[in-house]
Amino acid sequence: MDTHVIDLPEFVRNAIANPHQVTAPGGKVKLFFVGQGEVSANFQLMATCAAKHVMVRITGGCKGMNEADKIGMIHFFLTAYKGFRGLAFTGATRQTVNDQVDLMVTDAAGFLAMDPRNAGCVALGTAPLVDIPTLQGNSRLVLDSYGTAPAPNMSGIMLVQDGDSMLDWDGDLKSYFAMMDRLIQFANFKSAHIVAWNGGAITQTEIMLGAKRGWPIFLVNGSGRVTQDLALQVRAGNFSAFETAGVAERHFGNIIVVDKDDPMGLRDHLISRGIITA
Repeated sequence: MDTHVIDLPEFVRNAIANPHQVTAPGGKVKLFFVGQGEVSANFQLMATCAAKHVMVRITGGCKGMNEADKIGMIHFFLTAYKGFRGLAFTGATRQTVNDQVDLMVTDAAGFLAMDPRNAGCVALGTAPLVDIPTLQGNSRLVLDSYGTAPAPNMSGIMLVQDGDSMLDWDGDLKSYFAMMDRLIQFANFKSAHIVAWNGGAITQTEIMLGAKRGWPIFLVNGSGRVTQDLALQVRAGNFSAFETAGVAERHFGNIIVVDKDDPMGLRDHLISRGIITA
């Protein structure tokens, strides 16, 4: 993978070249196993270690994106979130191709926490158990038959299970929304927002659940698939998809379109809302 198309920081380039190296703080990723819809109290406490009690849920996918698109995606988040000291929350999986990281939108949260400009940022993730986890190779934990592994650049990961039954990829959704709600209600988190990039049906569900709560929803136009479709509709003044999902009209003003080639546009919104400082 050519990581020099865009000038990515050295810590990102090193992570791409060493996909299994644990780069989480202290060299360890803490794993918490919970039932569907449940939240680990200890995992939730880790979120409160963020220097600033604000959180972003990064959602989406990377289907249809080439390598340059994916590198551009990481550059987008690193640029927009420079100085972010809150909780970066996302899916907790990593994919590899030819023994290098196959960049996914879920990698962005961990890279935000690794960025030395973001002192105090905490990266956490969740994932449903869709298969029986196995140890492979040099004792590497693998979550499914496609080689999906836990992301090694997060402080903690909450793995959601349902006894011996295997979940679908939305099986952790209830748990992570419950956690975000509790952080706002009981842990003095001032705000939550969602950034959507690409993605399919699960991404749309996340967008709608966040929008119903009145959280700021940032749709990245040009990122593809569901997010792009919704972004184009919103830009045209069409909120019918949100109405159908039961989002109150008073929340439409919190649904914001930004462009994938303009991370400073997203950054300006984050600054204006007090999520980061200039």
